[in-house]
Amino acid sequence: MDAIAKLVSGEGSNEISSFQKCKHLLSQKARFRVREKTRAEKIKATRLSQCYNKELIGQGTFGQVYKADCKDPETGDVRKVALKKLKMENPDYGFPVTALREITLLKKLRDINIVILEDVYPSRESVKNGGKGSFYLQFEYVKHDLQGLLEKNVKFTLPHIKSIMKGVLKGVSYLHNSKVIHRDIKGANILINEHGIIKIADFGLARVIFPENELNYTTKVVTLWYRAPEILLGYSNYDYKVDVWSIGCFFYELFTGDVLFKGSNDQDQLERILEICGTPDPKIFKGFSKINEHYQKKFLENPKKGRLREHLVSKNCEFLDLDCIEFLCKLLTLEPEKRLSAYGAYDDDYFRHPPRACPPGEIPLLDKDTHEYETKQEKKKLIREKERLEKPIDKISDATNRYATQGKRNNRDSFNHYQKRRDNRDSETYQMRHKRAKHTE
Repeated sequence: MDAIAKLVSGEGSNEISSFQKCKHLLSQKARFRVREKTRAEKIKATRLSQCYNKELIGQGTFGQVYKADCKDPETGDVRKVALKKLKMENPDYGFPVTALREITLLKKLRDINIVILEDVYPSRESVKNGGKGSFYLQFEYVKHDLQGLLEKNVKFTLPHIKSIMKGVLKGVSYLHNSKVIHRDIKGANILINEHGIIKIADFGLARVIFPENELNYTTKVVTLWYRAPEILLGYSNYDYKVDVWSIGCFFYELFTGDVLFKGSNDQDQLERILEICGTPDPKIFKGFSKINEHYQKKFLENPKKGRLREHLVSKNCEFLDLDCIEFLCKLLTLEPEKRLSAYGAYDDDYFRHPPRACPPGEIPLLDKDTHEYETKQEKKKLIREKERLEKPIDKISDATNRYATQGKRNNRDSFNHYQKRRDNRDSETYQMRHKRAKHTE
């Protein structure tokens, strides 16, 4: 110890060789580095312990989303946060690339209409997660999503709808200006807070794209009902306009409360779109030569004229006036080249016509938190309860089944009845055997 003290002070150079000095300093540095790393990992791992009262509010392909109370370790303040638990099905393949993209993008994107990513941290390995552990993305908590509000039949007026539309278009326009394509715009991924501010969420399928480079992207994106026709036709060099198509489909849903193209699979979805919007014009659609050859031949031999405008007029919806129909037709143009951009839609004359969009704070919202997943679970529960009540009651002798159909009291009485009968039968059998034994004696 004296030698080490002299080494630190610079004395005793004769007592310790230069080789020993290097060896000692390297070992001390290595131990310090390992100790600091372990401490940092412990700090990260304990962040999750500050979150409690976790409640599942969403579930998707890449993970689950929880609502939780988070306690600030420094101030002790408690606030609501959203925790996205990533699926780590095969850790041998490394960190999921979709989650890596989502984290990278959200760290760079800063806009009032984009959900805020606050932190990323791991969970400890345990028996519950099979000893694999997981990663959590911590977001600001937003009370509602638009799909949940629609399923709760919240009534929006035209100024309310216009305000929501402007918020969505402003957020998507910011993404496209940042060269980011979302690729999963739908009601469940459009959040709205208690102040009426729109927040675009779920960037699991988002990525940076460069349309001028003519790169090929995957066509396994976008929820089916909101998927653009060029993706369904197999065109992989798509651009930002696929988000605009999704926005148009969702806006129709806001106006009417119904889904415009409700296909059951890719083929059915495409046929529904072509039936209403017609076939693409090869002179306008630049990617016509790159779509499936079967469709090229079919469209050239049997071209169809679109009737989207007539279809919208036939709906007889109070909000679908001529200005609105014209606006939706610009968003739902079959050829991407003719389709409006997000900023073009935001700056369209439709929003200048009366009635104007109301301030975000005037949008009617529910006091209770409303998300698509929770609303669907409530509906499933009501359906199960209705089926149980409507199920015909059969004559059942079993005491357990009788409990399910006639109630606890009837079950108890019937059980006592059967128990008494069995006891009497056993008693009679015992008496008969006793008499028979006595008689043989």
